[in-house]
Amino acid sequence: MKRNFSRFVPLCGLPSFLLSAFVLPLTAADIIDPPLVMGANAIDPTGGSESGTQTVDQTAPGSFSQAELEALPDLGAIQDFTGWGIQGVTSYLIFTDERRADVKGTYENLTGSTAGGATNIGSQKTSDGKGIKINSGSTKSTVLNIDFGSATYSGSLAAFDSLAKAPTAAGLTISGLNNVSTNVTVIFYGTDDTTPLFTGTAAKYVNGLDPDVSDGNTYGSDAYVGYHATGTGAMSGIGKIRIQTNQVLGASAGIGIDDLAYTASGKAYYMSGTGSGLADGSNFSNALPFAKIRSTLNATMVAGDTLYLASGTYTVTGTRSLDITTSGSAGKPKRVVGVSSGTSRPVLVGANWSPANPSGTNPSSPTTTPYCIKLDAGNNRGVSHWEFENLELRNVIYGVEAEPRNTPPHGNLVFRNLKIHDVRYGLRMMYCNDVTVENVSAERYTRSGFHMEFGCNRVNFNNCTADNSGGDPAWWNYSESIPYGFVAAASGSEAANADLSFTNCLSKNNRFNNGQQTFWNGDGFDTEEKTIRTTFTGCISINNEDAGFDCKQATNTTMNFKNCRSLRNSIGFKAWSGTFDFNNCVAAFNWRRGTASIVSGTVTKALTNDVDGFAVQNGVATINYCTVLISGTDSPQPPPVIFGLRQRYSGTVTTGGVVTGSDNIIAFGGTFGGTVSGQSIGAFVGSYRFTGTATGGTLQIVNSATYKYGDPLPPLFVDPNPNWDGHGQNMDSDTYGLTKGYHSARP
Repeated sequence: MKRNFSRFVPLCGLPSFLLSAFVLPLTAADIIDPPLVMGANAIDPTGGSESGTQTVDQTAPGSFSQAELEALPDLGAIQDFTGWGIQGVTSYLIFTDERRADVKGTYENLTGSTAGGATNIGSQKTSDGKGIKINSGSTKSTVLNIDFGSATYSGSLAAFDSLAKAPTAAGLTISGLNNVSTNVTVIFYGTDDTTPLFTGTAAKYVNGLDPDVSDGNTYGSDAYVGYHATGTGAMSGIGKIRIQTNQVLGASAGIGIDDLAYTASGKAYYMSGTGSGLADGSNFSNALPFAKIRSTLNATMVAGDTLYLASGTYTVTGTRSLDITTSGSAGKPKRVVGVSSGTSRPVLVGANWSPANPSGTNPSSPTTTPYCIKLDAGNNRGVSHWEFENLELRNVIYGVEAEPRNTPPHGNLVFRNLKIHDVRYGLRMMYCNDVTVENVSAERYTRSGFHMEFGCNRVNFNNCTADNSGGDPAWWNYSESIPYGFVAAASGSEAANADLSFTNCLSKNNRFNNGQQTFWNGDGFDTEEKTIRTTFTGCISINNEDAGFDCKQATNTTMNFKNCRSLRNSIGFKAWSGTFDFNNCVAAFNWRRGTASIVSGTVTKALTNDVDGFAVQNGVATINYCTVLISGTDSPQPPPVIFGLRQRYSGTVTTGGVVTGSDNIIAFGGTFGGTVSGQSIGAFVGSYRFTGTATGGTLQIVNSATYKYGDPLPPLFVDPNPNWDGHGQNMDSDTYGLTKGYHSARP
């Protein structure tokens, strides 16, 4: 579904005879993304703040209970129908979430009826916000059809496919039943909109039947009607609900429909460790066994279906793993959703994995489970339109592995609310397009948390965390050379990774004690030279061996950093090639390991790490409203030179980089902080005073504040604590406020 509000154009200045054409009766009312309420009391909530809101006192015989529906993982209730059209107007509820069916509301038998539409009358709703009023005058009956489907919307409704999507369960409330002369009939139809599934009856008011006196009203009985489809074919979902009033009494009274609740579209299957009951997957009481995981995902489920996996620990083996070989379709993804039906989310555990043998290649070790989730359709084909949510994955080589398949590549994938730990790779992707990774954590990995090898395009990471050690320093004995939190690794002749975004992500503790490297390494965020168009927004990188952000990219492309914080890393931001834009970023408390050279195996690890706030090599960087705070006391061993900002170039090229910017704060807090202007080592030049040039490169920062220990006018940071976690006002400057340097309040 597409949204485009271009239809809202001004009408002023048109001739009157043309303007009259725009004053025709309204024919449709569109409500975009009405809020959904999930969980217990989503239907008929208690404690509404609005006066007169009703409380249900009868359930239509044969209905699935409110509690049964509210326990379904994806059931969401609409409690506010503000914008719903008057009777005679077609109304649409349109969701940008492709999993949620859109709704079309139409009326029948309107002769003699009054306006109806959205109502705020307390006697005609069961929750705060507006309900839907049905009013047929004093003699006529009126029908309200609620049709589930899929809308095509681009500024205005272009089409509605009533058979495209259908929830498996739905329910609603009816209030004001003292205003009908006969019972109200509610019919639930199947996915074809014609096969009857269930008929519920909401009884008209009978004197004394209305016990909800606590709401301060005596308007008559208020009812709930609900159904859960568990059949096959047309009986596998609910395509339409028909509400027939059978004569409403009173020209202005009417009844109200409220708390329309329904599940995401597609058929639902339920699975537990050993299964239960009929083991047909119709609900958790009749759950499928985990032994059928592969056949359920790839043979039983079709596009739009969801598998709900119960709490518990599942041992993943070569035949019992989420081995994905089929696909969903556009608007109808296949989904695997963990349900916290017990004490926690379901846990998928591999066999025989050890951090001492992370790749599982030691022939003397037992066979290691390679992955929890693998994407591979075979014959070089990728899979598409899958979503994985609320799972824990551990003790495998790969938590998630997308195999290198590109005819076609993998696509339209969502990973949400996953916890991955004790692995070699958390999530490793090759040839993956249009991917969302949201609220996923990777901890205690030996190689990398989130790894885009090559050929990945339009990948968005939101609120994700990579923590190499998980807070246990002993883990660094197992970390492999150059551990990464997030990495886009394509280089050389490999297919590029393009259009990547990282928003509010955290990477920390990427370090290692062993390995054959002469340079201490390990980065929070790393991109290699085949990376194109990348943005970092609100990201934090803490306590990494080398750089917080170590970024290369293809030439003639741009990388953007906004509101990012790099703390307790050897180098805050390392920018190599292409164009970089840094805005409102901070690099502070830079650190480097050791007090002397260390022998590791046959390699001597020398203390060669520089300590920089920003280091730009062979690139063009603009640095505005950024802060650098470097103190020698934060590092166990003084490095050769400490730089706040520097431009440097490689001896293999003749043209160096250009660094410009303004309104920054560069501060050195240590007794040896602050290099002398013109200080040079090898082939680079720079200083905290921002003057000087190098062959083929320039460094020019203006309107900025510089400070070293002992200078007047310190920046007076709010709380420059080396243990700062990147949140809050610690590195805001009381001296300069919003005029210079990083500030937590800057948008």
